Amino acid sequence: MKKFTKEQIEQLKVFWSSQKETTDRYYAQIEAIEQVMSKLLGIEGVEFFWCDNNIVGIGTTDREYKLVQDEELEGRL
Repeated sequence: MKKFTKEQIEQLKVFWSSQKETTDRYYAQIEAIEQVMSKLLGIEGVEFFWCDNNIVGIGTTDREYKLVQDEELEGRL
């Protein structure tokens, strides 16, 4: 099995940092959307529901509201 060289690893660190920044921004934006949803709907804890690294619906953290799945939200039912 081949290994990356030290020089390649130094280059990979730049890409890793870029990926981390992008991922952090993404999750911050998702959280901001959830906060707006919560405020506009007047429902505490409303959030996107994740499964296998994909958002598959919207529900509440306490499960007081039934999960609305992506099929319904996208009009695929």
